[in-house]
Amino acid sequence: MVLSPGVLMTENIRERQTEVFEAIQNGRRCDYVYCITMPSYEKNLLDIHPYREIYKRKEYDRPFVILGLSENRRGAVAIVTEMAATVASSMERPEDFRDSFIKFRDSLMEE
Repeated sequence: MVLSPGVLMTENIRERQTEVFEAIQNGRRCDYVYCITMPSYEKNLLDIHPYREIYKRKEYDRPFVILGLSENRRGAVAIVTEMAATVASSMERPEDFRDSFIKFRDSLMEE
């Protein structure tokens, strides 16, 4: 698993950031974390996974790139909603949403 340089997180995760980052980087259990990741399928914009499910899998076709962290699914959905709102507020044409969202999502890898 790879943490993106611009990883987004809820306040509860930010308070435990060192503990959570160390668990992810060292492949240790961290049962209370949900991850927002780059999509596993081309048609998805993002995926949300409980960390415990990713942690259990020892082999991947490609590594999971984590863009966001939350203590529960509700928080992960809130982060994704905030991302979508940020993208939507900067757009003029709704039909450009997908491309704009992908650019925003990919910019989290560059920070």
